[in-house]
Amino acid sequence: MPVITFAVPYYRDAALLAAAVASVRTQTVEDWELVVVDDAGPDGDAGAAVVAALGDRRARYVRADRNAGLAGNWNRCLDAAGAPVVTLLHADDELDPHYAEVVLGALDRHREATAAFCATAVVGHDGRPHRTLADVVKRAVEPRHHGDLVIEGDAGLASLMRGQYVFCPSLAYRRAELDPLRFDPRWRMVLDLAMLAELLFTGRRLVGVPEAAYRYRRHGANESVRLTAEATRFAEEAAIHRAIAARARSLGWRRTARMAALMPTVRLHALYLAGRDLALAGDVAAARAKLSALA
Repeated sequence: MPVITFAVPYYRDAALLAAAVASVRTQTVEDWELVVVDDAGPDGDAGAAVVAALGDRRARYVRADRNAGLAGNWNRCLDAAGAPVVTLLHADDELDPHYAEVVLGALDRHREATAAFCATAVVGHDGRPHRTLADVVKRAVEPRHHGDLVIEGDAGLASLMRGQYVFCPSLAYRRAELDPLRFDPRWRMVLDLAMLAELLFTGRRLVGVPEAAYRYRRHGANESVRLTAEATRFAEEAAIHRAIAARARSLGWRRTARMAALMPTVRLHALYLAGRDLALAGDVAAARAKLSALA
């Protein structure tokens, strides 16, 4: 039986998918399974061809007969996983060879943790290092720690409300701990933050390790880039922060309630991008859309 499932939600771009699944084969831990879940995307049989080209019995391909959207396909990935630990490897990202070793080691050290994540290297479409202001801020707001970082309770969730420093694709979940939890289809941008909040609100723990073992790719076709440009990102971030603040107040989680209401990095990010819209393109409408999303 595999010890970890790499479940890949896939929609388009077989070339990037090929790089993602190739990185799975480099893992120093060999007891893995790979399942690519195609959300009825426009590439036809291209995804199936990528998996078949691996020639590896540990890899399989599933194509849905209808499009379920981002959350729906992520949930399909969870349901398709056969190992006790599952990572939702994004189809345009890559793993370092020691990724499985790092996250499984963290879960072994912290038997009470529901999920483990690692430090992440950000790359561009060409695979070269590519750091944006958002990436610098993520690093700056992460709590200072020596060794593993345990995130739990009011203090842990408050730290995520100050700034979302976890690159969620790097998370490896204990699959049994997620039942009956699933990603919420209401969200397009913040479904991973919503899941983390739910885990912490319900008494679970997360653990982060300082080793960089995941490569997150930022590129023009990236869904996050598109949702940021059209201001959907900020509308959703404002909505989830307000929902978390309300729930935290009902539980007496004062630190989370305060920080979620302030949403400091969300506001700063919107202000920065609105200013850039005005300065570089004179695009008043785009700037107004980003700021009004927070109103």
